[in-house]
Amino acid sequence: MSLPSILIDIARNPWLSVGATVVLGATVAKVSNNDRAHAYYASLSKPPGNPPTWALGPIWGTLYGMLGYAAHIIALDTSGEAQRALGLYYVQLSLNFVYMPIFFQVQSREVALADIIAITWLTWKLVDDTRGLSGPAYLLLLPYAIWMLYSTYLNIGMIYLNSKKGKTA
Repeated sequence: MSLPSILIDIARNPWLSVGATVVLGATVAKVSNNDRAHAYYASLSKPPGNPPTWALGPIWGTLYGMLGYAAHIIALDTSGEAQRALGLYYVQLSLNFVYMPIFFQVQSREVALADIIAITWLTWKLVDDTRGLSGPAYLLLLPYAIWMLYSTYLNIGMIYLNSKKGKTA
C-alpha cells in the first residue's frame, strides 16, 4: 500500500512537514484543553515525576518540530523501506492527535492508555526502521520515543492512582 501523494509531498517540503505537524499538534491541544478538561486534569492524582502543565507546550512544540523534520528526512528517500517508515510516521501521528481528545474530552484514561501504547509501539518500530535509513532522522525521533514511554508511565500512574485500589493504598 502506498501513501497518498499529498502526504509524501507535504513531508518532502521541510517547512510544510514541520509546520503542519506543529500547527496540527497545537490545534488539537487548544481544542482539547477547555475549562472542563482543566478541571478534570486538576482533579486527578498524578504519579511522581509528572511535569508541570506550563512545560508541556514547549516540550510538545519541540517534539512535534523534531517529528516533522524527521519525516522530511525520511520522505527524501524514495526506497520502499523509507516509504513504509513514512507510513508508520503518519499512523502514529494520527493516533497521537486523537490521544488528547480521548484523555481530556472523553475522559477515558483506559482508552487513552490503549492509544498511547499503540503510539509508543509504532514509534519504537519507526525508530528501529529509521536507524538503518538515516542517522539524523533516527536521532530526531529518539527523544519523542523516550517521551512516549514516559507518557505511557504517566497514563498508567493516573489510572492506578485514581482507581479505588490506588486511592486506598
